[in-house]
Amino acid sequence: MGALCGLTTTNPDGVINAKNFTPTIDKQVKEDSTDQWGDSNTADIRQTVEFRVTINVHPGAENYALHDVMSNGLTFKQVSKIEHIKTSESVTDTLTKDTEYSVWTKAGFTSETTDDVSDTCTFEVRFTKSFCDTLKANDKVIVYYEAMLNRNAIVANDGNPNEAWLEYGEDHSSTHDTTTTKTFGFDIIKTDSQNTLIDGAKFKIYDAATGGNEVKVVLMDDHETYRRAREDEAGVEIVVKNGKVRVVGFDNGTYYLEETVSPEGYNKLTARKDFTIADKNLDAKFELGIYSTGTGVHVVNKTGNMLPETGGFGSTMFFTLGGLVVLACGVLLFAKKRMSQIAE
Repeated sequence: MGALCGLTTTNPDGVINAKNFTPTIDKQVKEDSTDQWGDSNTADIRQTVEFRVTINVHPGAENYALHDVMSNGLTFKQVSKIEHIKTSESVTDTLTKDTEYSVWTKAGFTSETTDDVSDTCTFEVRFTKSFCDTLKANDKVIVYYEAMLNRNAIVANDGNPNEAWLEYGEDHSSTHDTTTTKTFGFDIIKTDSQNTLIDGAKFKIYDAATGGNEVKVVLMDDHETYRRAREDEAGVEIVVKNGKVRVVGFDNGTYYLEETVSPEGYNKLTARKDFTIADKNLDAKFELGIYSTGTGVHVVNKTGNMLPETGGFGSTMFFTLGGLVVLACGVLLFAKKRMSQIAE
């Protein structure tokens, strides 16, 4: 148990300073699309996620150590910065590593200092006694750190939690605080005009209706599911088997599906198909083996002659040439009629 009070003098009229203050923490994660901090965010697999923990300190702080546990879908990268907000002085200082704090991790996680962290922790930030002695009432310490959402990330559902708490004094702990990072998946469904599943299509994903950048994916170990590729991975085409395929690891946003190869005997799409992910998976549904329209990302191929897409340059040429043919026929008929009248 920690001491209930500190006796700093032998004076019988001295003041007893209570030491059983309870520091608190507030853990938050950054949503990259808005730059706002909160309890949850969305991200792509391979994306760097930013966290911060605000420690509301008290004078007489001792043995402060911030503990953090990341789920399997998050890989710790680094502690990027620690700030000390001196409220009474309206001053913010940036702490110096190894002088005012140290970072301890399990071997193999990062290049940070490694030592005996608790079995449940991914990493710990330990503050030196000399720094703790400088803390005053209403001061705050803010720890910023980063992790990567990795290929083990849970898709949708409960997401990927990250838990933190502060250890202080003699084996005391603050309440725990948790954030959640979510990523999503979608099904590509390939059918003919009768909603019959068809094989043989290949796709790529882009971030724009035309041009833009390819959103690369790789095939996972199950040889059935594709996931968002890391920056160091080369992308592959998405191959549709049995009329459907699963793709995972995508942040909220609008994406564009381009058909690179159409099924044999079917016409290839002439434009990219857009779809939007908004805080949920785009899951396909089937009833008695029949595809239910309106679910997943549905791509329909048709047979027959290809007509130019309405509104494009091809359609303009199509109607222009048609008009010229009609005009020519009209002129020819008029000429024949005129010649007939002259002959009479």
